[in-house]
Amino acid sequence: MALLQVKDVTVGFGGVKALNGLSFEVNQGEIFGVIGPNGAGKTTLLNVVSGIIRPSAGEILYRGRLVSGLPTHTITRLGVGRVFQITQPFHGLTVRENVLVGAYFGTRKSSTSTVDVDAILELVGMDKLASRPVSELSVAMRKRLEFARALALRPDLLLLDEVMAGLAPTEVDYLTGIVKRINREGITIVMVEHVMRAVMATCRRVLVMHLGKHLAVDAPEAVTRDNRVIEVYLGRRYAERMAGTAGEKRG
Repeated sequence: MALLQVKDVTVGFGGVKALNGLSFEVNQGEIFGVIGPNGAGKTTLLNVVSGIIRPSAGEILYRGRLVSGLPTHTITRLGVGRVFQITQPFHGLTVRENVLVGAYFGTRKSSTSTVDVDAILELVGMDKLASRPVSELSVAMRKRLEFARALALRPDLLLLDEVMAGLAPTEVDYLTGIVKRINREGITIVMVEHVMRAVMATCRRVLVMHLGKHLAVDAPEAVTRDNRVIEVYLGRRYAERMAGTAGEKRG
C-alpha cells in the first residue's frame, strides 16, 4: 500500500479550481518531486495534505487512513511534517531552543525525551551553532533550522515547499545532501520545487502539475523529454540542459 494517496482531489476558490481532480500515490521510502509552472496548484496540494485546506472533493489517505478534513495538528501527530519556503523561526530563542519547541509540540508522546536534538542538529550541519541566537543566522542557515524543527516532529512523511528558493548553487547542493540523508534515515519526502538542479539530483519520480491537474508522472529523465512538460514548463533549451545532468547518480 502507498504511504500517501491523493484521489480525485479538487480545491476551488470561488470560480477557480486550484486543484482539479488530482490523483497520484507516493510510495514509502521514496523522494517524490512535484513541479510545474506558477499557479499549477503545487502549494495548494501541500496545504491539502497537511490539513491547512479542506478539499472540495476527493480524498487524501495517509497509511490507508482518511486524513482529508482533519486539522493540521492531528495530521502532524500522525507523522506528517512540513518545511516551508519562508522561514519562521522563534526569535529571541537559540537554535537548540527552536528545535526543542518543535520536539515538544510535534512529538506523539507527552515528552521530548525521545527526540535527539543533538543528532538532528548534526544531521543538518548546525551542531556547532546550537547556542547561537537565530537572529544571527544567515538565510541558508535558517533554511537548515526549518529542516531541524521539522525533523524534531519525528515525521514519517516530510513535505518540502520550495525550500531551495533564493539559495546560491553551493547552498542548494548542501541542502540537497541533507534531503538525501534524511531520506536514508527512512523518511519519505514529497518535494515541491522549482530548482530543477535539486529535483534531478534527488527524485526517483516526478509529478508535473498544470492548472491543478496531473500532466505527467515519470522519472526525471523522462520528464525532461516529455513534449507536454517542455511546452508548459521547462522550455526546449532548459530541458536539453537538464537532460544532460539527469544521468548523474542519485542516492
